[in-house]
Amino acid sequence: MKITHVVKVFLLLFVSTAFIFSFTYFGVKAYDDFFKEEGLFAENTKVGTYDIAGKTRQQAERMLQGAAEQWKKGTAITFVFKERSYQIDNSIFQFNISETLTSATAGKANGMVVIVDRQALAEQMKDTSYSLNPDAYNVTRLQQELTSKASQLDGGKQTYQLEDFLLDQSGQDKALSKADIHSPSDNKELASFVKAVPALTIKGKSTFSLEKALKDSGTDAYSPKTLNMIASAVYGAILPTNFTILERNISASLPSYAKLGYEAKVSPKDRLDLVFANKNASSYTLAFSYRQGFLSVMLKGSPLLYRYSVIGKEQQFFEPKTIVQYDSSLPAGLTKVKKPGQKGQMIKIFREIYDESGSAIKKELISEDFYPPVPAIELRSLSVPAVKADETAGQNEAEENDEESDPAVDEKQADDDRLKETEQEEKTTADSKEDNGQKPDDSKDAKK
Repeated sequence: MKITHVVKVFLLLFVSTAFIFSFTYFGVKAYDDFFKEEGLFAENTKVGTYDIAGKTRQQAERMLQGAAEQWKKGTAITFVFKERSYQIDNSIFQFNISETLTSATAGKANGMVVIVDRQALAEQMKDTSYSLNPDAYNVTRLQQELTSKASQLDGGKQTYQLEDFLLDQSGQDKALSKADIHSPSDNKELASFVKAVPALTIKGKSTFSLEKALKDSGTDAYSPKTLNMIASAVYGAILPTNFTILERNISASLPSYAKLGYEAKVSPKDRLDLVFANKNASSYTLAFSYRQGFLSVMLKGSPLLYRYSVIGKEQQFFEPKTIVQYDSSLPAGLTKVKKPGQKGQMIKIFREIYDESGSAIKKELISEDFYPPVPAIELRSLSVPAVKADETAGQNEAEENDEESDPAVDEKQADDDRLKETEQEEKTTADSKEDNGQKPDDSKDAKK
């Protein structure tokens, strides 16, 4: 009995000692992990990208307060709605540092507790574009994405495409513009092309190459005229948009199917392409059709916010010169037009941009097309035609008529001749008197 009692006492003392030791050791560790006001944060404890391990709560608060202020100053968040961009006010973000530290898990990465007021967010959306209705958008999802980024104190430049948050995407496939090219005769290649390629996709935020698209679809082996008609139709369809023209080529002379200022040329052989950039987030479609000799291209996709008007100005014409060639085979005096000339033309194409209120905001020069005049070629004979007898007589008579004097001139000439004769007679009389020893004046006195 004594031994059993001793064992019981020993076990009791052992358990008590182990409990006291364990409480002392693990209690301190637990206290450190689940801090008090004066405690230190455990190793590897972070908030966002900021390490608060080994810091007191007061020190961590100061650190996170400075981090929040720095985030607001150094972060630029832009809302994009179609062609409009708007940098929002970061004051809509409210950082709760106290709650962040209270709810932080020791030894792990934690996020900042951030609140974005829904009403304030909706106002920022309206400021982006007054035609935007926040009720048509998933504001909650946008709110969550903004909060998630801010909770990690992830700053810098951020862009949000508001159209990505549209609740109903069904109305985003509308006809924006259309261009037609007329083929005077039935073009089987155009019919074949439309059948093979009913539509082409222009991806958002991308560069589109028509030559590459034709090659990828296996339709780049058509005749140069057919390829150019396709290119001209595509060019006409994208002109009244905000697409940026990167490469465009034209022919040496304006084709009959193209309107001045609206021609485009594509030639895989000569490495001539039509390239443009879609800077919108949305993708667009070029839909092709061919009916009754007309190739039509329709641009379809999300409606643009601004209106784009294409106008041609400063149109000029240039008269062709004539190149003369002599041909010995032509009869004498004959002239023949070997090749008719063609007037040169020039025009400037502008794109006028009007905002959602209808006010003109910009006018940009798209192209300046010049087609030089084509000189005419004229053939002339080397021989000079023989002159007929009656023509010679007429010519001699004309020469004689030219030699006939004017009556007024003749009368003046007669007066001059009489004056000269009178002067000559007086001189002769004076000379005779001098020979007789008389002076002209003495002779007069003698008479008296």
